[in-house]
Amino acid sequence: MTYKFEIYHHSFLEHVKSHLANSKKAGSIFTNPKLQTPRQIADYAWEKIKNRYAGRRMGIEIDCGEVVGLEALVPISELPSKTKTKREIRGRGKDLTGRAKGYTVWIAYGIKKPETTKLTIIAGPVKGNENIHAFESVYPGRWAPDFTNSKFWNTHAFIR
Repeated sequence: MTYKFEIYHHSFLEHVKSHLANSKKAGSIFTNPKLQTPRQIADYAWEKIKNRYAGRRMGIEIDCGEVVGLEALVPISELPSKTKTKREIRGRGKDLTGRAKGYTVWIAYGIKKPETTKLTIIAGPVKGNENIHAFESVYPGRWAPDFTNSKFWNTHAFIR
């Protein structure tokens, strides 16, 4: 199979902005000084997977051995008892693979996001042009299934 991996695919560069420190979106954020722009994040992620990527969709969690950011995913059962939670819509439109976004998820307020050395990288073919491959998402923290997995998302929250 012939494909071209576009490290700086425009959709990814826009998406990953939601994981930068100035983002208003509930979720994991990059705090490492080497990971402050979408291109720095793309370069870092590519270095982590370039010898592993085999031309098909992959989702991988890597321990980077250094703090990459703050993780925002937490099991609801582990939240402190007085933590305020609220259901909110996460994302709109469609992602790179053509899956609909706009799922309702739990958001936890008033607690701190912990530092993490883990990095999740999701990459694969771009819907509509399977010869082009790109990052779908790169974020600090543990891997989580997409928002269609209601069993998982009914038991986990994002920290705002």
